[in-house]
Amino acid sequence: MKKINPLVMLIIVILFLASGLIYIVGSGVQSATKLVENGCFMSIPCKGKDIEINISDIAIDWSYKKEDKTIILSGVDDSRIPILVLMKNNHLEWAKKLDVSDCLVNERLENISSIRVVDEEYFRINFLDDIYGEISTIYFDENFNFEVLCFSSM
Repeated sequence: MKKINPLVMLIIVILFLASGLIYIVGSGVQSATKLVENGCFMSIPCKGKDIEINISDIAIDWSYKKEDKTIILSGVDDSRIPILVLMKNNHLEWAKKLDVSDCLVNERLENISSIRVVDEEYFRINFLDDIYGEISTIYFDENFNFEVLCFSSM
């Protein structure tokens, strides 16, 4: 039996690994929804708690308007648990308390900063948790309905 040249074997291994990488990158993620279906990777998935609020009773710390919808965050810069709100045509659609203690996390989400929209098409919001110094992400569906908070406490 003929022995294979180590250089040829190395080239075959590199081509095999490269083709696997190309397949993985090429298949990609079609939407944030698909990403959420597969979990939050290394982050902790949190669903938040539905709450009843009067919009005039909360301080608006951050908001983002797109067409007839407005996403609002309240309680981002103090020790209160943040509240996420969706307004449509100036009417309250839903409100969620972003309580991460229900997600097997022993800490509270408080003092968040650097809030920004990171994806206009598949709406996502990133923010920095000032306690952990980690970026967490909130995912929404195509109708701006809350899907999941991927809380990073690494």
